[in-house]
Amino acid sequence: MMHGWMEKIPDQVGFLILNSDGGVISSGGELENEERIGGIIHKMVYCADKSDLMPTDNRDPVNRMSIHLGNYFYAVTLSNQKIYVSKRMYIPAEPINV
Repeated sequence: MMHGWMEKIPDQVGFLILNSDGGVISSGGELENEERIGGIIHKMVYCADKSDLMPTDNRDPVNRMSIHLGNYFYAVTLSNQKIYVSKRMYIPAEPINV
């Protein structure tokens, strides 16, 4: 299964793709073979209301959450019974002076 599009996300330094049980399907960059981080994120996903994050019908097939840690953030997207994790550089936006 190819997930080459994950490598093209701007400012990304690593990625994980997990199955619904938390097993690593694919990984790259700083998250290459990071099963420990995958396990932590899987637990975070399932600490939230599972029915909200992994819907059983097609009403709302995609959900997201972000985890901000210092100079990085993890963008987590749930779709098709998979958990997509992208570790990205955190680049704060400059405030707009009016």
